[in-house]
Amino acid sequence: MNVNSLKVVKICTAVLISTIPFLSFAADGPLPKSFEASSTLQAEGIVESIDLAKSAVTVTDSNGSEASFVVTDSADLGKIRQGGKVHIRMMRNATVSFAHTQNTGSAQTVVAEVQDIDHQSGVLTLKPAHGPVFHIQTREPEKLSKIVRGTPVEINYAQQVNIAVSAAQ
Repeated sequence: MNVNSLKVVKICTAVLISTIPFLSFAADGPLPKSFEASSTLQAEGIVESIDLAKSAVTVTDSNGSEASFVVTDSADLGKIRQGGKVHIRMMRNATVSFAHTQNTGSAQTVVAEVQDIDHQSGVLTLKPAHGPVFHIQTREPEKLSKIVRGTPVEINYAQQVNIAVSAAQ
């Protein structure tokens, strides 16, 4: 084999090796291009302050961390009191696609690996390279049928976040 033939073999081998992981993720056929999903985060805390003009509430959680939220429906603020315990629910829509890069993501994008799949409820358990495990639920559970553990995904979050606050029971 001459030097040029050896270079071609090495390049072809490298290309095949680099694509094998992506080929092995699909179970019985190609993965869907993308699908719609939503992420919901729920927490409880104590109201530190309420700003009716800005439709905002500042809450301290059980660990002492403080965060401020702009509430989607300002009528919710009339139902809570400073010093009272509240339940906060944040929902954000997203598009899930299949990551083919080692991109670490941005503020609106997260690259993660599928840890578990609940085909019945449409919930994916995901683990980013850096950060805690999180869940995202699809509106199209049938699109999860080809996804297996270890599949890399990219979650592109919508900029709009819906936040509701209510008095905790």
